[in-house]
Order: sequence, then C-alpha cells, then structure tokens
Amino acid sequence: MPEMAAAKGEDGLIDPKNIAAAMLWLHRQPRDAWTFELDLRPFKESW
Repeated sequence: MPEMAAAKGEDGLIDPKNIAAAMLWLHRQPRDAWTFELDLRPFKESW
C-alpha cells in the first residue's frame, strides 16, 4: 500500500522489524518486571 505509506509520511508507520523486535522483547521479558500489555504506535501519531 505505497499510497497509504506516502500519505502517512516520515515516522507515520511502524517498521515491521521494530514490531517484531518489540514482540520478541515481550516474549523474553524479565520475570521480575512483567507486563501483559504493550502498545506500539508510530512516533507521528497524535493522542
């Protein structure tokens, strides 16, 4: 979807490699600092 990516601009989408890295971290997280939830959002997203 190159049109959507272009419309979002720089920092408008999350790189799939970074999603994978975050999920791997979640899987390997330390037992003494556990979380069940992780929000991934592009830098440019407004809240």
